[in-house]
Amino acid sequence: MYCKVCGAANAAGNTVCTVCEQPIEEDSGKTEDESLLNGGAVQGWDPFFSISGSQFSYAVDPEGTWSVAWSPDGERIAVGSHSGVEILNVANGEVVFKHDWPYAEVTAVTWSPDGRYIACGGSGYDLGLQFHSGIVEVWEVATNRSAYFYDVPRNDNTVAIAWSPNGKYLAFGSTVEVQIWETAAWSHVYTAASPAYVGNAVAWSPDSKRLASAGSLDPRVAVWNATDGGYVYIYGGHTIGVESLAWSPDGKRIASGGRDHTVQVWEPPL
Repeated sequence: MYCKVCGAANAAGNTVCTVCEQPIEEDSGKTEDESLLNGGAVQGWDPFFSISGSQFSYAVDPEGTWSVAWSPDGERIAVGSHSGVEILNVANGEVVFKHDWPYAEVTAVTWSPDGRYIACGGSGYDLGLQFHSGIVEVWEVATNRSAYFYDVPRNDNTVAIAWSPNGKYLAFGSTVEVQIWETAAWSHVYTAASPAYVGNAVAWSPDSKRLASAGSLDPRVAVWNATDGGYVYIYGGHTIGVESLAWSPDGKRIASGGRDHTVQVWEPPL
């Protein structure tokens, strides 16, 4: 049987979970897969409690959770799903606020460095359920006021979004291109449109001067100049598409995760 609090497996007849020491009901009513996956639930774990000790579990959307992002102050979590973006209180898992998304799923979400805004991206549908394009929306957390809305002018999903560490730029990637926008007046800076370097993953360097992007259909990673969109470096160490990117805190290295079942760490030229 499985503990409803932490999901840990316990021997039949146990009345107290051997992991989290919480009472166990005789029949949890869950299969092993259901206990581990929890549908569209978001769970919080305390690493100082135990490996699998859950602080809270919140069922966000029956269709599943697509994206999560911590607030800069570490007190809230933004969760993107089919129904919109919900902000959870980390202390207790309660919903602080919900931003409705009347399109389709929110596949990417990020906070501004000062915590004032949330940017989210996903796919958009009209009322007739006809797919039309990707959507990017930025809204003020305190007021829910929309600060910026962009309808990607192609039949395309917005699958990655990232705010630069200095707060001056927002990058969003889709299955065909990467765009950079300046956030003070929401003016377009440049579009990096190349089939080889689509934006399934985008990541800023810590100094906000470089942007790395990659796509799931190409083994290369592009590193761009953030101000003019010029190529700085092309990394070709993977053998198939790249799904995730992260810069080291000192900005000297990039870790890339590929569909070739490897994580590679490499140094782009500074």
